Amino acid sequence: MKLSKQDGFRNKAFLAFVSGKPCVVCGHPGEAHHYGGLKDGRGTGHKGSDLKLVPLCNQVMPATSHHREVERLGREKFEQKYGLDFDSIGSRLFQLFRERNSHD
Repeated sequence: MKLSKQDGFRNKAFLAFVSGKPCVVCGHPGEAHHYGGLKDGRGTGHKGSDLKLVPLCNQVMPATSHHREVERLGREKFEQKYGLDFDSIGSRLFQLFRERNSHD
């Protein structure tokens, strides 16, 4: 695990863990979506911390891609539309990941 002020938390195993989960909206195969903002180290050309991940689908058709929809709507409107809380989901996923890996 790597933690730096510039890039934030990085963990390839956690990224793969989240990418293997279904989309939190529709259940289709998901991919990791970084949802953090500027205060989390995310900005143009910089992904946020790997602690700020949720799985969202990225279907071929843009109209059915929740990953693209959140980019278009913005996090707040997307969360309201689907009744989601990315922080709660991200925290729970990290907790599950740590529990799974503490037994290895």
